[in-house]
Amino acid sequence: MYNLIIKKCGSQVTGLRTLKQLWYTGVRFTASATESHKEDVVLKTSALFISGKATSTQYKLLSPDLFPEILGQRKELLRKVLNLKMKGEMDLDKLEQDLLHYQQLKIKLDTCRKERKSLQEELKSNKNLEEQQRERIKLRIQELKDEIEATNSNIWSLEDSAILEFINLPNCGKLTVFEDEIISTVESEKIRQTKDDIQTKEDDLLTYNQLISRYKLLEYSNNSHTAVYLYSHLAKTELSISMKVQNRLIQENFEQFSNPDFVTSIGVEGVDGDSLESNLLHLSAAQDFQDKESLNGMFLVGGASKFAFISYFARHIFLNPNILPLNLFSIGRQYKAVPEESIDLLHTQQSTVVNFMTLTKSREHMEENLPKLMDLLTQILSEFGTVRIIKKGAQSLERSEECRYSFQLLLPVSNKYIEVGHISVENDYYSRRLMFKQKQDDSYRNMYTMSGNIINITRTLPVVLENQQNSCISN
Repeated sequence: MYNLIIKKCGSQVTGLRTLKQLWYTGVRFTASATESHKEDVVLKTSALFISGKATSTQYKLLSPDLFPEILGQRKELLRKVLNLKMKGEMDLDKLEQDLLHYQQLKIKLDTCRKERKSLQEELKSNKNLEEQQRERIKLRIQELKDEIEATNSNIWSLEDSAILEFINLPNCGKLTVFEDEIISTVESEKIRQTKDDIQTKEDDLLTYNQLISRYKLLEYSNNSHTAVYLYSHLAKTELSISMKVQNRLIQENFEQFSNPDFVTSIGVEGVDGDSLESNLLHLSAAQDFQDKESLNGMFLVGGASKFAFISYFARHIFLNPNILPLNLFSIGRQYKAVPEESIDLLHTQQSTVVNFMTLTKSREHMEENLPKLMDLLTQILSEFGTVRIIKKGAQSLERSEECRYSFQLLLPVSNKYIEVGHISVENDYYSRRLMFKQKQDDSYRNMYTMSGNIINITRTLPVVLENQQNSCISN
């Protein structure tokens, strides 16, 4: 179904290289969970950034932006965020100086190579050089060779230390807050009227787990501790919600997209995280990929996940930025590892989700689009219950998120809120990291993204059960 977006973009979007390394569409192997992600771990190796000394054995697919200005503009904010996320302090001043030194070394290396090439061509083309002059040129070429080797050694040292630290810094900006903030709580008018019509006494109301058990609304499979088979009413409800949200998004000029279920290590690390220590499911080594420790692993993420969505645009250039903004959505599966002791509809390894992504040409356009997205999610979710919106503090954010708005629905009988949707504001983080740009005149500029879940349908089903249990029971 992604031909919809291809049709719109047409010749305005160009891929620089096949994305087979980023996502894979036809795999049949057993998935297994990796360890939990640890925010305070600094990668010693990287699938995203390949250092110069490793390029003889590994293909360098991506070259993330490594500008010191990116660090300098938000250094003080980064210090506060890092203090919240990890023990000890990172020396950001030294890191900034290392980045500046790295840039200077790259310029020096380029200058030396050009001079050496020029001298070599002069030796080859000019046969009338005097012997003494020829020897001076040869001596200079040898000096340049030694200088290039020394410069390369310094560059590789920085790439194995400072550069890896830099690409793993958390995203942050003016929208970042340090503690959770409740933005609003919206009671559903439809659910309130339903409650007024219910004759059941409050003491007789059941939790979603009690309803599932009493009326056998689903079955947990013996094949997996989180595999769930939905029966009649729940299966129909899941399909109904999916179709309803799909129609609403199309009315709001979103375009439907079809993503692969799999991404490689570079897709995982490039989007959000560490492919060696991730809470995603990875596949056993096969002919087309290896185990996750090789940094060429394959992960089962689901087509309705940010990993599959954002990896698609890696190494793309939008030749005509006038097609922006793009509002895209995908309906499908999301996969994540869960503890084996968790047997609950709120904690499943596989969820049915409506996921979205927006691309805009500037930060201003991104910020203009944010309240519209928030209103849209509120309207969609308030059909199912009371909605609470929380702006999450820095400690709860993933690496890619400048900020995150959590959309939660109230389980009225269980008396707790659960997250069923969210909006992640990433600004130009992915554009800098995964090399997708817009061409304006003779320059290439970053693009700005927001992504998240419009609704996690699997997690919404318990809310539907508790809010509409009389109709659920009758069905």
